[in-house]
Amino acid sequence: MSSHHHRIRIPFWIVIVYCLLMTMWIRDMAGAETSVETMLDRQVTAPAGGVDCLDFDDPALTTLSHGRLPDASGRWLSLASETGQRDDVRVFEVVVPRSSPQAWDAQVSIPLQRKIAKGDRVLLMFDARCVASDNESSTGYAGLFVQPHGEDDRTRYPFNAGPQWQRFAYPFVAPVDHGVDQTKVVIHVASMPQTLQFAAVRLINYGSSIPLRELPTSKFTYPGRDDDAEWRIQALQRIDRIRKSDMTIRVTDTDGNPLAGQRVRIRQQRHSFPFGSAVNSMLLGGDASDFPFQRYIRGDSRGRPTTIEDARRYREIVQRYLTRVTFEGALRPHVWQWGKNRADRKGDLYRRHQVLLNATVPWLQENRISIRGHYIGWGSMNSPPIQRDFVDDVAAHKQWLWKHMQDILPATESFVDEWDTINHVVGFGQTYHQLYGDMQIDVDIMREARRLAPSLRHAINEGQILPGGSRRDAYQAVIENLNQHGQAPDVVGFMGHFDSASLTSPPDILALLDRYAKLCPRLQLTELDVDTGTDEALQADYLRDVLVASFSHPNIDAIVMWGFWENQHWKPNAALWRSDWSRKPAGDVFVDLVRNQWWTDTTVVTEADGSATVRGFMGDYQLSVGDVASDATSGVTSVVLDKQGATVDLMVP
Repeated sequence: MSSHHHRIRIPFWIVIVYCLLMTMWIRDMAGAETSVETMLDRQVTAPAGGVDCLDFDDPALTTLSHGRLPDASGRWLSLASETGQRDDVRVFEVVVPRSSPQAWDAQVSIPLQRKIAKGDRVLLMFDARCVASDNESSTGYAGLFVQPHGEDDRTRYPFNAGPQWQRFAYPFVAPVDHGVDQTKVVIHVASMPQTLQFAAVRLINYGSSIPLRELPTSKFTYPGRDDDAEWRIQALQRIDRIRKSDMTIRVTDTDGNPLAGQRVRIRQQRHSFPFGSAVNSMLLGGDASDFPFQRYIRGDSRGRPTTIEDARRYREIVQRYLTRVTFEGALRPHVWQWGKNRADRKGDLYRRHQVLLNATVPWLQENRISIRGHYIGWGSMNSPPIQRDFVDDVAAHKQWLWKHMQDILPATESFVDEWDTINHVVGFGQTYHQLYGDMQIDVDIMREARRLAPSLRHAINEGQILPGGSRRDAYQAVIENLNQHGQAPDVVGFMGHFDSASLTSPPDILALLDRYAKLCPRLQLTELDVDTGTDEALQADYLRDVLVASFSHPNIDAIVMWGFWENQHWKPNAALWRSDWSRKPAGDVFVDLVRNQWWTDTTVVTEADGSATVRGFMGDYQLSVGDVASDATSGVTSVVLDKQGATVDLMVP
């Protein structure tokens, strides 16, 4: 059988016209993604009958004040020239080049133009997006306040803005009279380096003419949330296929004769798949004299003091639900180095270091909970604090980093099985790649780390990959560079800090995992959390779907959350347990998946040949024949169910 190939000649002028048409189409599609016109056609609209109390579009009124952050800047965009869209919508852009101790050190200010009386129904509505951000969710963060002359009665609306235009709507009842000369709307923007854009900021007063419940409010969601979503049906089928294995049980008497009709209880004891969380070492290893314990972030106390009873509850959750932990701070370079010498820094760091080595690590080992090290190198020079001394000194930085590796890697090799060898390997601000001039530094770090700790897994880790996406291509380039130079990462990690404005659809998450699995066969979620503000139902649904999507992917070999208790969480709204230890809906989801839907506890009855088969989730099991108490040790057989399955022979006297 032969085939004939005919070469078709296309006139050159047709090629030119085709390219021009494609260029116009691509330009139009890009405009459709980011245009203000698209943004203003969103479903959230203000009811008729209200009075606008702001003149946002007036450049003489809307201003940026930045006394303590003089390099922050604001400008009005000319949409007609910059986006090709209509020019009757004005956009105010704010660029914050660096974070400041207080978010109000740079703020947009819009004075009230028409008064609002106490008790009036008011609708705050505005459009916003984040063009650039250092946030791990790839979103911007700001706090908007309707602020009278005194701050006691102000109305607060914090929000996250994603890369696409979003409309925000928030109805409220005015707590006080707002006079024209006394009240303004302010937006605090200095919490992080970011570029935010605002349009159509409105404060609409409806007086008493409309009930508050009839005013619109922002509701976030994500594609693929539906109960019958096809992606989830397929993912659950994959979970059954790749996370379970077959166990064959044979029951005989003492003479080896098969026994039919025997009831065999099969109780899972532990997952083989690592479900983990970032933890606080002091809460796992501290004694009564270490409490109450106060959490601090950048010098500010967070949450109520933690008691020894809290620590006991904390340990119970770790024991029951987790098989892996990572320390949020205890193994970071500055904490490790400053904590080794009692005289070097504050005594509490020395005490924490001793608790880590002498109490926390032994407790975790006793409970067979593996430890993931976080971290050796941090690819941005602005963090940790100890790196800032070497911002412009390549030789000094490399000497410090190599000395640190030579210290911590051998010292922890007996209890850490995997390291974030380079955290934030793409980075932000001044990066390793900028300081050293290229990506060879990544290769050198991985090579030296492997020389010092050859038995450990060495991972790279980055954010803004699953949420947001601004570092996806750069992350791929880093991995490809390491692969090409013989230092392929053992694990590629995804931080996974999601918020309301960055809820990537589960099908897209699966596609991204497919993309990176082509570069590295072992992938992990390393710092998972979901912060949806006060919308606990949204948090629960999205956490469920991220867990289902990730657990269903054959290349994901661990899922580690970045905390679980509100009082010890860097984002309290993202916690699974509240400060009082009541469980949030997201916590219910986690427990249901890890200890119910993905957990095997069943009873089978042997057939005529004395055998029975069960398909269970891989992990550690205890088997018993007949009526044996759940806490019994005699008459119980321990079995590990792995990918190859297991065959268990049980003898009944």
